Amino acid sequence: GTSGWPGVGSGRRVVVVLGMPRSGTSLLTRVLGRLGVQLGERLAAPDANNPAGYWEQEEICQTQEELLQRLGRQWVHPASAMSLGSEWWLRPEVRPYQERLASIVCSELSRHKGLWGFKDPRTSRLLSLWNAIFTRLQLEPIYLLALREPASAVESMMKLYGIPVPHTELLWLLHTLDAVRDAGDRLRLVVDYDLWFTRPVDQAQAILRTLGLKWNGSRDELQAAIRECVRPDLRHVHASRAASLPFITEAYKLLKRAAGTGTVPRELQSLDENVRQALSLCEPWAAVIEELTRPGSQGQFAFVDHFAEARLEAFASTG
Repeated sequence: GTSGWPGVGSGRRVVVVLGMPRSGTSLLTRVLGRLGVQLGERLAAPDANNPAGYWEQEEICQTQEELLQRLGRQWVHPASAMSLGSEWWLRPEVRPYQERLASIVCSELSRHKGLWGFKDPRTSRLLSLWNAIFTRLQLEPIYLLALREPASAVESMMKLYGIPVPHTELLWLLHTLDAVRDAGDRLRLVVDYDLWFTRPVDQAQAILRTLGLKWNGSRDELQAAIRECVRPDLRHVHASRAASLPFITEAYKLLKRAAGTGTVPRELQSLDENVRQALSLCEPWAAVIEELTRPGSQGQFAFVDHFAEARLEAFASTG
C-alpha cells in the first residue's frame, strides 16, 4: 500500500499525456523525453504497430488494462463505449488498482529527481481515479492532450483492433471529452499531431514553456532534436472517410482551436454535456449489452453500434 508515503510529493509535478490511442500520444511522449522529462526505464518495447516505440511505463499500462477488464471496459469489449458510472473510482473492487498505481508512482518518483511523466491512452478514461491518487500523494499533475484528426485515429484503431467504425468514433469522443472534463484547468496544453509536421519548433517551445523547462541549445538544435523524434515515414493513415458520428467534428474543431490559442473553448463544456445526456439514454441498456455480448457472440458489436449511433443521431437532431 501507499500508507508509507503520506504526501510523497509535497507539490511535486507529474506530466501526464492524455489522448485517444493512435492520436500521436507516443510521438508526444518521445518528444517530452527529448526535452528533459524523465520517463523511467521500464518502457514497453516497440513492435510492428509502433516501430518508433510506445514510450509507456509498462506496469501502469498493465494495471490500467487489468482495471478496465475488471470493469468490462477494455477497448475490444463491446461495452467499452459505455460510461463507467458515477463515482466508479470509489468502488471497493477498484481499491487494489488504486494502491498499485499509487505505489508505482511513488517508486518512480523516488528514482527520478527531476520532472517525471508517463503516458497510457487508457488514462483518459480513468482520470477521476488519477485525480484521487494525485490528491492523496500531494502531487500536481500537468495534463497534456494529444490531438489527431479523428477519422485517421479511428481508421488506425479499426485496422489494429477490428472494432467497427461507429464504435471507435464513440471511443474517440469519450477519450477526448473525458480527458478535457476531468483534467479541468490542469489541462495545460493541447498538442496537435499535424503541427509536428508543419511547425515542430513552435510546438516544442510551447511544451517547454508549459512545463517550465529550459532548452540549452539553439533553435536549430531544437529543430534537429525534434526531427529525430518526428518520422514522417510512420505517418501511415490518411483517413479515406470523414468521421460520421455527430459531435465529433465539432469537438475536434474546438480542440484544434485550443492547440493554436492555448485555451480550451467554453463550448466544449456544453458539447460534453450534450454527449453525456445522449449517452445516458443508453445507460439502461448497459446490462442488456453485457448479456448480449458475452464472449463467443460473433455479432457482438452490431447491437451496441446501431443503438448508440441511432441515439446520438436522434439527440443531435433535437439537441
